[in-house]
Amino acid sequence: MGVDEDVVERIVGEVMGQLATDSASMHTDTDNQRVDRYESPSDGIQKELHFSEKIVTAELLQTQLNGEMRISLEANSILTPSARDHLVSQKIQWCRKPAREASKFGASCYLAITIQSTSDTTTALDEIERSDGTKWRREIVGQLTEAVEMAVSTLCRADADGVVVFSEQAESIACRSNRNKSVRAAVVEDVASVQYVKRTMDANLLAIKPAGKGYFALRNMLRSFMKDGPAKVPSDCGEEHS
Repeated sequence: MGVDEDVVERIVGEVMGQLATDSASMHTDTDNQRVDRYESPSDGIQKELHFSEKIVTAELLQTQLNGEMRISLEANSILTPSARDHLVSQKIQWCRKPAREASKFGASCYLAITIQSTSDTTTALDEIERSDGTKWRREIVGQLTEAVEMAVSTLCRADADGVVVFSEQAESIACRSNRNKSVRAAVVEDVASVQYVKRTMDANLLAIKPAGKGYFALRNMLRSFMKDGPAKVPSDCGEEHS
């Protein structure tokens, strides 16, 4: 089952209302509310717009875009489903700052991909970022295929030290992701299973069913995943099993 986009947009709207600042501040160098337009000499695309907001919505894109053919985001910015649809419909390319570049003080970087989200997953991620000094980039997606492609691509590019996908289709996520030799994905249910897959297969992708798991359980599973540092990235990244 995919994410209810109406619910996602309502939640995003409430969050944006709390984070919003005076529109003029979006053109200053304070906090994370700056929008910069600049020329991009690298690939023939003349104008690129950078968003440093925590959450990027379709409404924000419509307000700020002015002929740009590409946008860039911070590594931990959340691109809402409606924003993704807007970029596709307008044929606008988008990219992120490398996670390592965005990370401060050399902190570890991880990616959390959410298909089915709960308040406990959000709380667990927030707490770990605050208390453990790690950086978690977060993505909300609507389809299993998109989650798999994003997870595999991130691991192949070494853009994160590990990936966690929250979905009730955890088995399918792990199975499809493991078609790539660079990925060692496993479905986990508790701290013991996380420790087991880390020890026996050096898992770099965890697929977790969030339903029924409380904040403490999720937090401890994530901490166990990060313990002892990231999994090693294989040298034959990108090759797939036939």
